[in-house]
Amino acid sequence: MQYRREVDGLRAVAILPVLFFHADLLSIHGGFLGVDVFFVISGYLITSILLDEIKKDRFSIVRFYERRARRIMPALSLVLIFSTLGALIFLPPQPMKEFSQSLVSVMAFASNIYFYLTSGYFSPNAEDLLLLHTWSLAIEEQFYIFFPLLLLLLKANKKLLQGSIFIIFLASLAYSIYLTNRDPSASFYLLPTRAWELLMGSIVAMYYVKAERLAGSVKELLSAVGLVALLGSYYLIDHSFSHPGWPTVIPVAATAIIIAFSNGTLVARLLSFRPFVYIGLISYSLYLWHQPLFALLRQKSIGTPEPALYVMAMAVVFAVSALSYRYVESPFRNRSRVSRKVIFTASAAAIVFFSSVGLVGHISSGLQARYAKDFELASVEHSPKRKGCHTSGQHYLSPEQACSYFDGKVTWATLGDSHMVELAYALAQELKTQQLGVKHLSFSACVPAYTFDIAMPGCSNWLKDSVAYLNAADEIEHVAVGFRYATLFPAPEIPHSKQPLGLGELNRAEVNEAYWQSLKSLIEALSEAGKQVYLIYPIPELPLDIKRGSFPFSIFHTTPWLNLGHASEFEQYAERNQFVLQRFEQLQSENVHKVKSFNVICPQGICPAEKDGRSLYFDDDHLSLYGAGLLAQELLRQ
Repeated sequence: MQYRREVDGLRAVAILPVLFFHADLLSIHGGFLGVDVFFVISGYLITSILLDEIKKDRFSIVRFYERRARRIMPALSLVLIFSTLGALIFLPPQPMKEFSQSLVSVMAFASNIYFYLTSGYFSPNAEDLLLLHTWSLAIEEQFYIFFPLLLLLLKANKKLLQGSIFIIFLASLAYSIYLTNRDPSASFYLLPTRAWELLMGSIVAMYYVKAERLAGSVKELLSAVGLVALLGSYYLIDHSFSHPGWPTVIPVAATAIIIAFSNGTLVARLLSFRPFVYIGLISYSLYLWHQPLFALLRQKSIGTPEPALYVMAMAVVFAVSALSYRYVESPFRNRSRVSRKVIFTASAAAIVFFSSVGLVGHISSGLQARYAKDFELASVEHSPKRKGCHTSGQHYLSPEQACSYFDGKVTWATLGDSHMVELAYALAQELKTQQLGVKHLSFSACVPAYTFDIAMPGCSNWLKDSVAYLNAADEIEHVAVGFRYATLFPAPEIPHSKQPLGLGELNRAEVNEAYWQSLKSLIEALSEAGKQVYLIYPIPELPLDIKRGSFPFSIFHTTPWLNLGHASEFEQYAERNQFVLQRFEQLQSENVHKVKSFNVICPQGICPAEKDGRSLYFDDDHLSLYGAGLLAQELLRQ
């Protein structure tokens, strides 16, 4: 197979947006699409090599996996060594246990399945996971278990081979679009909904010779369109779009067009620019190193790291990646320096070693013995019904199907986002003695877009359905309403991050007002239907996750990182929630009761993270069941 410099340059166009996206630099909201570009490139290169070897009758399964081992294992092993050391030094027991589990899954090339079962890629805590990025490696390795065998089985019948690949491609794409609307996390992480991206590269490889025969002017036009479409998708597509789905077709098709038609064009000359080619050559190391370093930076920062810190971290990533490429990747790819026996033996040893380390970390519950004493607080727990009763997505749990606690007459309901999950359960615990029940209505990250539609799948429709259900349910007399107002109503001087409102272009102050008017309409609709509405004031938030803050900064420190008795102050809370607090105070209605959470959490103006040795939170902004229980008691006093 002939080497193409522009394909290495295209790798640079894939990796740089990924780095900038994870560092939150340059506003590249669709930088995660760089991984999709890598899938297409990988499918093209591997298929081209295999077809060439099959044509020359030189294909060998053993040699194929030898190449994969040389490509994947040496640099991955080095990164895992440093990641494990970083985890041992900096991670508290529970995150260390989770890291250990992910380490085992990486060695089984099943980390995509592990992360599907334990987290969502765009969830707030996902970016803190040191090995989250290995999901894409797992996808590729799973794909390359089956794909070479398919080529071997059908190599004698070219048309049957091409037809089979097209059918699998279309089936995978259709299933991806279908599943994204039903189980977005599964669609994101699992092979059946990602195979079409790799197969897009395979299709290019099968028809590349024909594509090369097009006139030069046509190739110039197509490759230019492909490059513009790819770069545009990084800025125009973000995680509010269904992904992978129809929007993902744009960067995937654009990548395929560039690979198929760019040879000999201006686009190829641009991509062959020496710095681009070099970045492409070290792109695998860049991809491996950036996530552990960025994740540790986020975990060891209070609040969001400053851009300057990310720039410095980026410089470190480039430096270690350059060294990794020169002294690890390149030597191990050289068959004259490292034999097949050595690469297979070393790979097997790495798998055994890291799997053993991971199992030890899991069995020991995160190696708690690293710390001189147990710093873990009691009651760092969320609702046991969170997974089954909290809903999200276009195919949400309808109000009629929503959970009711426990067995009493349901006269209460909770309505809002994830901040209401623990309150619903705690409130039901308090009401159980009176043989009264609670209807739990909560939608993940939903905003009070009651009077207009937004692009967040399901949110607006769920709100309208829920309010209609509550108004029609005569037995429900009391409704507690609450959202995460601290992020919903930031200060007007903070630029409006892209939240598709369906209201045209608005500045931050106008967005705040639009949401407030919608929330006010929701409250009025419930009040006018005769419901007693309990307006839950913003929950005071911690500067960092309690599971990290209750432990020392590292194993070399001896006191909790966070001042548990004085985590923040009311003045900070009031400043952060200024807009909504003013609006709440202005709201006057006989049926609306104001539940001032800060009176419960921040007595005497001091906001602690724990009370009597028990945690008030289970992360940095959600109350634990214990904290929610205190709020429920305050609610019932009214």
